Amino acid sequence: MSEEKRLTAANVHFEWQLRVRFGECDPQGIVFNPNYLVYVDVALTEWWRELSKSISSEIQKSVDTVVASANLDFLTPAKDDDVLAILLGIETAGSSSLVTSFTIRGPEKTHVTGRTRHVFVDPDSLRPVQIPQSIKEAIELMAGNATTSHGMHQ
Repeated sequence: MSEEKRLTAANVHFEWQLRVRFGECDPQGIVFNPNYLVYVDVALTEWWRELSKSISSEIQKSVDTVVASANLDFLTPAKDDDVLAILLGIETAGSSSLVTSFTIRGPEKTHVTGRTRHVFVDPDSLRPVQIPQSIKEAIELMAGNATTSHGMHQ
């Protein structure tokens, strides 16, 4: 199933915009493929920053997340100076992991779709831990409100 079908206006929980910089492109003038994961990471970081406003700093210090998997489907290339929207949607929140789907699109076409799975871990041992209840509640609140935030990273 394509991410386009899975990620709809109803389940987009966060949106971040950025402009492609020349140094992010390969010799053919298109975005070098690993940079799409950087773009997703920027959007996830900004989403987490928004989410963290409702989570105590003690809880935030007690857990960390690591990427367990990332899958991307490359559809059309983006180019230097394109403004991209990174749309994030929460697919599932398990006991210790969170699956986020994403779409990276320009004004006229979708460039990349995919998903990431993050596992919540103890910051010292890096062993999986349960997602703290306050984080689950913040995620559910954001997902239930279908909150969309905007930004621009240059």
